[in-house]
Amino acid sequence: MTLDGHRRAYAEQIASTASLTTPGLKDAFAAVPREVFLPPGPWLVVGEGQQPRQTPDADPRHVYENVSVADLYELTGVQSAHTDQKWGWVDLRGSNVERTRQGGYVIALPEPVPLG
Repeated sequence: MTLDGHRRAYAEQIASTASLTTPGLKDAFAAVPREVFLPPGPWLVVGEGQQPRQTPDADPRHVYENVSVADLYELTGVQSAHTDQKWGWVDLRGSNVERTRQGGYVIALPEPVPLG
C-alpha cells in the first residue's frame, strides 16, 4: 500500500473510532502528513492497552495506526516542561476544517483545557 493509502486508511480508522461528524476532518487526517510533526524515526509507539514498541525503521507507514508516538520523558517518569500531554480537548464540537487555497487544510479548534 502506498503512503497515501496508509494515510487514508488511518483517517478511516480514526473517523470510525472517534465517530467523527465534523465535515472535512477525515479528509484532513488523510491529507496532513503525521510524520512531519515527529522527530526522525524510528519511533516508540504505544497502542491503547499495549506495551510500547519501537518501529523497525523510519518508514512513516508505522505511525499511520491508532497509536501515540511516545514521549520519552513520560515513559521514563522524568518531569518535563513540555505541555504536550497536559493540555488538550475533551469536546471538539465547534471545530471547523477548511481547505486552503494552496490545497492544504486549516483546523480551527476550541481553546485547549488542562487534562486530568
